[in-house]
Amino acid sequence: MVEAIEGMEARGASPLRESLRRLRHDRAALVGAILLLIVLVAAFVGPFFAKSPTEIDATTRLAGPSAAHWLGTDDLGRDLLSRVLGGLRASLSIAFASVTVAGAVGVAIGVVAGLKGGKIDTLLMRIMDVLFAFPAILLALLLVALLGSNVRNLVIAISIVYIPTFARIARGSTMNVVAQPFVEASRSIGATDWRLISRHIRPNIIAPLIVQFTVSLAFGILVEASLSFLGLGIQPPTPSLGNMLSTGKTYLEISPWPALVPGTALCVTVLAFNLVGDGVRDLLDPRMRGEGLAGVR
Repeated sequence: MVEAIEGMEARGASPLRESLRRLRHDRAALVGAILLLIVLVAAFVGPFFAKSPTEIDATTRLAGPSAAHWLGTDDLGRDLLSRVLGGLRASLSIAFASVTVAGAVGVAIGVVAGLKGGKIDTLLMRIMDVLFAFPAILLALLLVALLGSNVRNLVIAISIVYIPTFARIARGSTMNVVAQPFVEASRSIGATDWRLISRHIRPNIIAPLIVQFTVSLAFGILVEASLSFLGLGIQPPTPSLGNMLSTGKTYLEISPWPALVPGTALCVTVLAFNLVGDGVRDLLDPRMRGEGLAGVR
């Protein structure tokens, strides 16, 4: 009987084939997926075949694209292609680590708040409201300034910025699930909180969280680039899109390449994540499929 009640929400799952069919017809999502694949391959495979991003050649300072340097060189003669590939790798790694930590902590807070309610919910959400009161970039700046400029602290700062977002989404989705009849039925036969979370809440809140994870990666990359641009993120000579832009803006009148190349890479990466995020949202949003919560007939 328990299994029958707890399986009520599983029967309405859409087939994988139908999801892939819809995805194929979403041209924006396909373009985003292709761009994202190119970016990921370039970031994590390209550096193994590129030149050293810290190799200096003073004879080719601020040079334009050539056979030796496909995207030109910066103010110290370093190869821009190699530095952009290294910067992409660093930005993606930091953004992924930050959003993963933020998601894990934020979802845990949101699920507990939504499931328990009462004073626990009020306390946790007021803490989240305090963090929400600060603009994301200002809060990240404050945290990095207090903690210090290194990769670990950068991950911690960006994670704290995005914890409230995941907590709010998880709480709202959890409260919607908890109000459903199949959860009340499970509670009436003695289901524990952990069983409710694992069998009912988790499957029904995963869709909006996946969408938020994808979108947050784009904003995480922007926050990391912004902090590096201001000198509070990844420190030279380690390449970062942000510190490359910061240096390149000084030489715009002499050579646009040191600013144009990392700026374009940053724009393409963020665009790819946003397009993929929109496609995933349309794919998983029950309203786009004409469905409600899984298990609700």
